[in-house]
Amino acid sequence: MLSPVGEWNTIHAAPLVWTTTRPLTTYYNFSEFVSGVSLLYNDPDGLLPDVQVYYQPGDEFLRAPRSVKPSRYQNVSGINVTFTDDLQKRLGLSVQRADNINYDEHQVLAGLDGRFRLGSFSFESQMTYTWITKQSTAFHHHQNEWGGYVQTIYAINDEWSLVSRGEIFQSRFRKKPATICCLA
Repeated sequence: MLSPVGEWNTIHAAPLVWTTTRPLTTYYNFSEFVSGVSLLYNDPDGLLPDVQVYYQPGDEFLRAPRSVKPSRYQNVSGINVTFTDDLQKRLGLSVQRADNINYDEHQVLAGLDGRFRLGSFSFESQMTYTWITKQSTAFHHHQNEWGGYVQTIYAINDEWSLVSRGEIFQSRFRKKPATICCLA
């Protein structure tokens, strides 16, 4: 299953997302997939937040190839709390704990994501911060990872929209952060 860290990771297929490329912040620094158990609570009245708790004991059941996902995660657990108001507003909070077996390290990720729509204008964002412990300094330039993106969409009409996105992401493996800006 997809781990519920942010909205991009749970609904990342067209036409539910605006662009074909995912921001690094939405998949790079956490266990994107989980093989285990999950408990999801949805309030039918929409008065309480949606809550999903998940746990993966041990390794993934079916791993993605290393070319797709170079990091291997074990013993993954997490929680996602989402406040929504129909399809116009969303605020999500995520925490995930995992062991990265490639580097014999433990990590805890905290994430915040949101969406706001008003008429023809939409605003989406996600920010994550990952604390890494017991890390191998031979491969790492930073003790922690962090990143975030902001995406704005203006619907010109039913067929055309103007999309802009800016992102910054600091990987534990790189000296300088990656910055990406695009307009489509």
